[in-house]
Amino acid sequence: MHVISLKDYKAREIFKSIEDKLKNNEEITDMDIASLQVIVYTDYEESQLEILLKARKLIERITESSGMDINDKKAIVYLLNVLSVNMLDEDENDKYQEETYMMLNPTDRYLLKKGKLDVARNLLAEGFPIEKVVKFTGLSKEDILKGK
Repeated sequence: MHVISLKDYKAREIFKSIEDKLKNNEEITDMDIASLQVIVYTDYEESQLEILLKARKLIERITESSGMDINDKKAIVYLLNVLSVNMLDEDENDKYQEETYMMLNPTDRYLLKKGKLDVARNLLAEGFPIEKVVKFTGLSKEDILKGK
């Protein structure tokens, strides 16, 4: 029995397939979106940071071209953010978060920061140390304390 691994899939091929669909105005399927959500577990030549940033930018293009529901977009962005925290070192994660933040429109930036502040409040209420909350949310200590 052959076991299929995500390493059997090539990130380059996934990106190309989705980019071709966007170029040809073809439908982006749920499988395409799922592929982007797990792309850091596939076979790739670039750094994890480059893969995550490329996936994030492609999500923006998909959103613009397909009229994706805002809640679906937020869920995908959230998952990519979780992956960035878990897979990147602190400096790479900071760069990812900064670039992701700049890609968002003002409303999305506000909602993202509000959501992060909500998470920070919940983590603090559960007794997490402020240093961990800073790491998990990407917010500054000052922003967390002001948003308390």
